[in-house]
Amino acid sequence: MGSTNSVPKYIFGIIAIVLLAIIFIFTVQVPFSKAQPELEKQHQSDASQLKIYQDAYADRVNLASRVSSMKAQYEKDSKELFVNATKSPEDIMKMLNSSKVLPTTYSVSEQVLDDKGRSSSSGEPLYSTNISISFDSLDETQLLTVLDYFETQSEGAYYIDRLTVEAIEKRTNSAITDGTDESSKAESSENTDNKVSNGDLNTLYFTGKYDVTIDLMLYYFLPTEQTPDAIKKAVQDASNAAEGSVAAPATSDASGSASAGSSAA
Repeated sequence: MGSTNSVPKYIFGIIAIVLLAIIFIFTVQVPFSKAQPELEKQHQSDASQLKIYQDAYADRVNLASRVSSMKAQYEKDSKELFVNATKSPEDIMKMLNSSKVLPTTYSVSEQVLDDKGRSSSSGEPLYSTNISISFDSLDETQLLTVLDYFETQSEGAYYIDRLTVEAIEKRTNSAITDGTDESSKAESSENTDNKVSNGDLNTLYFTGKYDVTIDLMLYYFLPTEQTPDAIKKAVQDASNAAEGSVAAPATSDASGSASAGSSAA
């Protein structure tokens, strides 16, 4: 009467675990161990390439921000510094203050659209206006200071169309008084090659001053909405709108009066 010894179930569990471990080692762990150096190398290459892309994107964002800031600053400076016919009196006053001179005459003509139809890269039409300034008794330093302002210091696009400079001369009228008597003066006068009448010595001399007239052409671009035609149209539109707003209540009042009259009847 023999008895059969049964195999414990946990033995099958252990065997299954061992088999799964062996399968995992040979199918996953060993191939991964062999490929790990190559995968690590590829990972480092991808990380390096990703950093390049991130840096390039950051540079692009930074550049776009700088361009936007510079564009805004340029537009601001253009409005503040650009000299047109409206701002020219302020610019001329700045020149007078820096040069410490006063004009005798000053005139500005009406602005004129460029006859060649030239415009800026953004389409703003080119205009010009003539400015004429006259000065009395400028010395050389003052004259050069005035010219230098228009040529190098002003923000306006000035062109010196004509420059008139006249030296100021004066005539002296002095008598010969050297302490000698009339006879000696006469003798001295007879012995000289250039005879000069007694008490009649007239001499022209340069005073170091100039009378100056400067004719300037000021060139500038006007935004389309600031051109004379655009301003005239805006004024006309505003006038039409004002007339319409005044006419509307009048009609309403008339209808109101009529209805009131009918109700009273």
